[in-house]
Amino acid sequence: MSGHSAGHPHSGTEFHGQGMQNIGGHINVGRDVNIGMLLSSLPPQEADILEVPRSRSLDTLLKLRLTDPRDDKTRIEQQKGGLLHDSYTWILSHQDFQRWRDGEGSQLLWIRGDPGKGKTMLLCGIIDELNKAGKEGRNVIYYFCQATNYELNTATSVLRGLLFSLLSQQHELLEMIREEIDQASGKTFEDINGWYALCRIFGHLAEEMERRQQTTYLIVDALDECVEGQHSLLKWITDLSLSRIKVLVSSRNWPSIESGLSSATQKMLLQLELNADSISTAVDRYIEYKAAELATSKDLDAETREAVQHHLKANSSNTFLWVALVCQKLGREDTDPWDILDMLHELPPGLDELYDRMARQFLTSKNAEKCRQVLAVQALAYRPLSLTELLSLVESPEMFQRPTKWLRRVVELCGSFLTVRDDTIYFVHQSAKDYIIIHMSDSIFRQGLLARHHTIFIQSIQALSRTLRENMYRLPSPGSRIDSIEVLNPDPLNRIRYACVYWADHLENAKLMEQQDLEDGGLVHRFLESHLLHWLEALSLLESLGSGIGALVKLLSLLQESKNDEKVLGKLVYDAMRYSRHYKITIETAPLQLYSSTLIFSPTRSLVRKLFLKKPEWLLMSPTGESDWSSCLQTLEGHSIRITSVAFSPNGRHLVSGSSDFTARVWDVARGGCLNILEGHYNAVKSVTFSPNGKCVASTSTPLSGNSYEIRIWDAITGTCLQTLNRYSSVGRYYHNVSVAFPDDKSVISVDAAGEICTWNIATGQCVEIVRIGHHLRNVCVSRNGRRAAWAFHQKNRIEVADLVAGQYHETPWYLDVNPDSLHYYIPITLSSDGGCVAAVIECDDRGHVIQVWNVATGECMGTLRPYNLKGLESLALSPDNRYLVAVYLFGCLGWEIATGQQVVFFPMERHFHQQDPVMGLEFSPDSKLLASGEDDGRIRVWEMTAARPQHRISPVDTQKERNIRFITPSPNGKRLVIGFWFPNDGFQIWDTINNKCLSTIPIEVHEAKVAFSPDSRHLAYAQAWDEEQKNSEIGLFNAVTGRRLWKALTGYENIYAIDFSVDGRQLALTFLSKNNSAINCDVVQVCDAATGIYFSTFPVTSLDDPVYTMTLAFSHEGTKVATLSINSVSTNSAIGFYPTSKIVLRIWDISTGSRTNSMVLPNDTPYMMLKSNPPFLAFSPDDKHIAYIINNFYIKIHDVATGTLLKTLSWFEDEPLISCRMRWEPAGLLTHRGIYNTQALSNDTRDSIQYGHDNIPPGALSGRFGI
Repeated sequence: MSGHSAGHPHSGTEFHGQGMQNIGGHINVGRDVNIGMLLSSLPPQEADILEVPRSRSLDTLLKLRLTDPRDDKTRIEQQKGGLLHDSYTWILSHQDFQRWRDGEGSQLLWIRGDPGKGKTMLLCGIIDELNKAGKEGRNVIYYFCQATNYELNTATSVLRGLLFSLLSQQHELLEMIREEIDQASGKTFEDINGWYALCRIFGHLAEEMERRQQTTYLIVDALDECVEGQHSLLKWITDLSLSRIKVLVSSRNWPSIESGLSSATQKMLLQLELNADSISTAVDRYIEYKAAELATSKDLDAETREAVQHHLKANSSNTFLWVALVCQKLGREDTDPWDILDMLHELPPGLDELYDRMARQFLTSKNAEKCRQVLAVQALAYRPLSLTELLSLVESPEMFQRPTKWLRRVVELCGSFLTVRDDTIYFVHQSAKDYIIIHMSDSIFRQGLLARHHTIFIQSIQALSRTLRENMYRLPSPGSRIDSIEVLNPDPLNRIRYACVYWADHLENAKLMEQQDLEDGGLVHRFLESHLLHWLEALSLLESLGSGIGALVKLLSLLQESKNDEKVLGKLVYDAMRYSRHYKITIETAPLQLYSSTLIFSPTRSLVRKLFLKKPEWLLMSPTGESDWSSCLQTLEGHSIRITSVAFSPNGRHLVSGSSDFTARVWDVARGGCLNILEGHYNAVKSVTFSPNGKCVASTSTPLSGNSYEIRIWDAITGTCLQTLNRYSSVGRYYHNVSVAFPDDKSVISVDAAGEICTWNIATGQCVEIVRIGHHLRNVCVSRNGRRAAWAFHQKNRIEVADLVAGQYHETPWYLDVNPDSLHYYIPITLSSDGGCVAAVIECDDRGHVIQVWNVATGECMGTLRPYNLKGLESLALSPDNRYLVAVYLFGCLGWEIATGQQVVFFPMERHFHQQDPVMGLEFSPDSKLLASGEDDGRIRVWEMTAARPQHRISPVDTQKERNIRFITPSPNGKRLVIGFWFPNDGFQIWDTINNKCLSTIPIEVHEAKVAFSPDSRHLAYAQAWDEEQKNSEIGLFNAVTGRRLWKALTGYENIYAIDFSVDGRQLALTFLSKNNSAINCDVVQVCDAATGIYFSTFPVTSLDDPVYTMTLAFSHEGTKVATLSINSVSTNSAIGFYPTSKIVLRIWDISTGSRTNSMVLPNDTPYMMLKSNPPFLAFSPDDKHIAYIINNFYIKIHDVATGTLLKTLSWFEDEPLISCRMRWEPAGLLTHRGIYNTQALSNDTRDSIQYGHDNIPPGALSGRFGI
């Protein structure tokens, strides 16, 4: 019994058979039976419920749909006169085709042939035959590329069409990826990230089809006509051929296609020219069909029909297209039957000869100039033009004013080169367009291609200037949203749609001819001064604002090449680029905000603001804003947690980043989009770099346990892992860091902390050379060109640089003897990109710690820079031009000019945890104009070094004072930080990290003080240690902006252990050491009103006979409870000797009553002094039902607040011993440096303890990592 659904999926199901009986509970079906129900017959509520799945499915599919391949197939067949069965049946008996269709191990069939050989119709026939075989357990999906149609000639459109084709047939597969598609807008798949998102979705579906053991036939016609992303498409097809999917593709005999498919191992080639007999027979059948059709339409007698048929067979050269074009010309309405044989003999054999004859006919006609202008524009356009668009782009629009209504007829006069469908102009075949550009360039483009591009640019700008105005669609208010706009009829943008998007592309292709247009006061300058906002509005209405930003980037590049970027136009284009980037989402959402809020809130010195801001009547006072655009050019978001490494591509256009979320990402620097996600590592990615040609990326990672590391080599374009290199190291993982670089495009060099330098052959995956240079190297780095490596060698107390190319591993060309105390884990070393210079932090007796930059070849010290302090210093970077050195601190990036030692750069960074993990991602672009920095929250910022100028240092002037900084504490929003000093009289300073200035100096003795910012970063609380004169300790609150003390109070207690604000900032809790008359210590917790200092509650944490050290406290989110973690020393005698361990007690208190609601002794084997030096971290869940803590970075434990029950232990939590683990409990879960733990998913797991690792963590329990 077979069945199929008709119409709506819930309208019923048809079964075709021979009746219907119910026998013994089984239904036998015969005759044709329709089982179902009408939605109209259901109650309204039930009908609505049934409508939901159809509506959701339709909405999801529409987000993918760019074109329906089924409609494309129908259109192509109709254009070519219908699919003739006899013209393709020969392929069905071909041995290679049968092996591909039915066999195993022959997954890719490539059909290739010259233009006009019938490849497209051949594939149409194959699709029909595969569909005839039935759809049970099989899928037939296909796509037709067409270079003459912009919507059908990109790799992204191919994948969208294939997905649409598949999901239209398999609705159950649609359910699998519905959420992923629904989260994207329709335009998401058209931007720079579209290809990668679609590859990921198709990969999920391919895995599911393989799991279901379904046979899938995937067919792509005309690979050569994929204009954009062809390399990526070929690589994807090659990779796909390794699966169970049967892939069939066709193309012309192009070497680039052959090269792109060369790595496919299960490939078969079917070349049409080598199957001449079969093709000849098929063309003969086609000729017979077309001759019969012509005889019918022209009423030809048998003799004339035979003559036509004989001539076509003799001259076709087995080319379907030639036959089709000739018959098209003979079949025109103005061709008389008695002239057919004469015309036929006048038409030359061969495709090029036929094109030449058709061209000479229209070039010698009275309409020659009109045809020439139409063909010139159509040949250089980046997509097919509509008739109205064409009219605004031709060289002489006035020539077409009278025949506007007959414009379609003018297009038809262009021989048989062009055709019109639905008011859109297309070339009849890609070979026709190629012939115009290659063979008719002198006739069609009289002044050359560059001049014609320039003409199209000028016509575009003139058309835009005539048409653009404010509020093109007459929207009712500035807040009108794009999704509620009704398009006018007629649409005023119809004529200029093409010009809006592509005018800058034609200017770019005009090459040297655009010089005058880029001068101040030139055509571009005048257009932007008058119509910049109008143009951006139109782009927003066309949902193409990204193209506009790309156009401004192109303009800026052209201006830089012509040395005009510092002129008035250059500054305007730069400002327009920053403006459109900054307000992109706003403009795309509500276009008319271009004329109000976006200008009002732009920097006061913005040229766009100055040109176009007209203060609205409703605005009583302009907001006080920044004077200039931020130095941050771009923020790249995608990683979930800490960035470990970043690297620019050799051309500076792309950036690769590595993260603790186990992935690397490739980014487009100009547009800010993620091009690729590199997934496959099983632990944090430590190091990333590009190959010299920019086509490959290398990334390194260390496993969860063991002493090995892996290097993965990726295709930067497709994201495919090309090779995995594994190396075992004799050094424990705690000392492990690996740096990697490409000395050339065929090999990679790795240097690790074990003192091994390995050279790898990428093609074979073999380690071809290993050199051991020492043990326990620290801060290893390799120059980007793979020439030199540097490290700190503790056995020799020096910093060394080795020449990797010359092989001088043991005889280091440069080294620097240093004080052993200088070689800290956190003090970084860096090399310039070419390995010519090295920078490191060293200790000088007279100046404390300084950063020195050395020329490796000459041994010359190029500069000595005074760093802000070692506290919070995380990484260094040298600019390729050796002009700048930049250091990353907890609060931001500081940069110096090496030659002068002058601090010239300060870029603020937001940090989300105090004393957070070191962020190692810092890299200059190859031209030294940009700096990329990674952050602990997974974001990457791209900064402009053009903003470099002398800065005030975030540091006291006194060098001796600077050397004695005790702590640095950033505010929660990252906009302020407090610096505390060791000297009793120095107090601490509050700094504004945005404007790089000291806000206030507060004279509080810091040596035994604790400080904490309020959650809103507006206030700073302090607790000052025991004062011998007052016999008391002091607490208080300062305004973090002005430094004014708001209140202070004496506590009556001794040492301060901890201080913290409640979540809402209204309460302040502190823990103290108290002494009673018997001199026995006892810890006390006080809770006070943060605004006034008035105490709410005071309660003892411990009894007098149980003296402890209360390390950590935390408020519940509601502010009704306080939790404390306390330790006391317990002497332990073990196999390794006597040492103190500690008992840990977790207590939870009710603030209002001061009573203890719960207490629990926690298991612990961590030494007492280790806990004191690295106190645990404590946090309540958002609903206050659970509490979590980290002990010595080794594990996280989660308890039930009400009962004290241990719910879950997360072990192997540490990544490196140097990283101070922190956490924050958010609604999404427990945020750690590993990622976000979904606590519901953890609680659903039955295990008491979950070890961190790819195979251990339950699905969905940890976000931001591979495979979970």
